Amino acid sequence: MLLELEIMRSPLYFEQLIGSADEIRYSQPGDKSIISLRSHGSHHATAISNQEMRAGRHYVTFHVTGVQGRIYPEFGVIRPIKDWDEKGLQNFDPLCYESHLHKYRKLLLAEKTDEWGDDLHICSYHSDEGKCSCANWNDDDQDDDDDWDGDEWEGMEPADIVNNLAVGLLLDLDAGTLSVFKDGRKLGVMKEGLAGAYCWFVYRYFGPLAKGNCSINVKRGMPPK
Repeated sequence: MLLELEIMRSPLYFEQLIGSADEIRYSQPGDKSIISLRSHGSHHATAISNQEMRAGRHYVTFHVTGVQGRIYPEFGVIRPIKDWDEKGLQNFDPLCYESHLHKYRKLLLAEKTDEWGDDLHICSYHSDEGKCSCANWNDDDQDDDDDWDGDEWEGMEPADIVNNLAVGLLLDLDAGTLSVFKDGRKLGVMKEGLAGAYCWFVYRYFGPLAKGNCSINVKRGMPPK
């Protein structure tokens, strides 16, 4: 409990970067709170924070700078997984939605603890259209043949990735909700039914025609009133 309290008081940072170093890296030496995302081929890139959230209300802001070209990251929560940055993965999508990525689900579930819970192992806000992407890694009946590109929700709104964009997320584990804020304005509750332990994460897939890059800073705070 003392260790968790110290983590809550310390600055938030990205503990794991999963993907090619050409596509995701720390922006500044010695500062893990800021990452650079850049297009370099057709690969996936994921950054996972150091904080594990198990109860209470938690608010985070993802501040975007250095935008060039077109790039649409996803911002959300994921179950705590350890040392995936050491596996040398370049084509890892944490949603594991497409059928050829289902092989990762068993590896992810092998790390399951009693604090996880059974449903909603990952949930994110897609900045392109504003839709909600979520998955239960126990479920293998979804694949790339379903043409599913996320769920719509009340208040849904895209977030154009421009300099100084601020995307805020409020994880309320007492109410089991994940809410989205854009530039200090609350869009609404994106998803209900969240329970168990989560970490913050950022994800982006770079397709063969993707051309864009940006920097993202993560910072803990209080939700706007």
